[in-house]
Amino acid sequence: MIFASDTPTLVYLRLVFSFLIFACLYCIFPVFVQVYCSNRENHKSNPLYPTINQLYRALWFFYITAIIPFLVDTFEIEVSGT
Repeated sequence: MIFASDTPTLVYLRLVFSFLIFACLYCIFPVFVQVYCSNRENHKSNPLYPTINQLYRALWFFYITAIIPFLVDTFEIEVSGT
């Protein structure tokens, strides 16, 4: 969220930092999903499969919930009361 007291440099740095974080995260995540799905059958016989599966589900939850504040902040969606 951009505040009135923010300097242009601070706003610029915040936008660049946010972009870099989300670009890195959303470039790495599809690769992880592809590798996980291609190796799922092999991992099912592994005793660590429940842990790996839980990590996979937790990452999906994280990425879905992480994009919502980013979209709200980027597009400055305002909910007006009645």
